[in-house]
Amino acid sequence: MTTETATIEQLEAAIKAHEKREEDLIAKYGPGTKYNRTIKKGSLDWDAEAKKFHVTIECEDCGTPVKVYTSDLFQKGKCEEHAKEARAARRKGKAKVNDNISLTEAKAQLAALKAKLEG
Repeated sequence: MTTETATIEQLEAAIKAHEKREEDLIAKYGPGTKYNRTIKKGSLDWDAEAKKFHVTIECEDCGTPVKVYTSDLFQKGKCEEHAKEARAARRKGKAKVNDNISLTEAKAQLAALKAKLEG
């Protein structure tokens, strides 16, 4: 559908579909959902170069507007700065696990750690 050949009805239908798509995204990813994204109403737009839709959300930590492709809404909720901080914190918090340990030895070490924490 090109602008020159589109009828009023076609344009109205396209606008209605666009608004419905945005409402569906807010219902699926917005506040009160497990994703809890704050999607700016009216920000849904088409990126012709990437051939994807994107929206503007607020960073979970600072509220900075962040452009996110709708296909990434489930995994992106922070601005670049806070995403880097969160990634570094996750990496720092991971302890190296020794895979070359027997089940009996692992259970013994676990029991010892639990006893140490309780006592």
